[in-house]
Amino acid sequence: MLTAEKCRQLATECQRWADQAESETNREIFLQMSREWTEAALRADGLLMPSPESPDTILERQLADICTLYHQSNKAT
Repeated sequence: MLTAEKCRQLATECQRWADQAESETNREIFLQMSREWTEAALRADGLLMPSPESPDTILERQLADICTLYHQSNKAT
């Protein structure tokens, strides 16, 4: 299981990637990932209730969100 500290490190890394993103879509994807890691850290610290979703369901949702952002950006170009 990931620790709250590791989740915070991953959130910070995603923020860094967002700052360096070459497109708005990539920036949004990294920012969403950072939010998810931040929430995971807060849950690990006991500051948020555990998610009712299983980790697999969360991952599937995140991947679907990323695919949606990607497809939306391709339609815009």
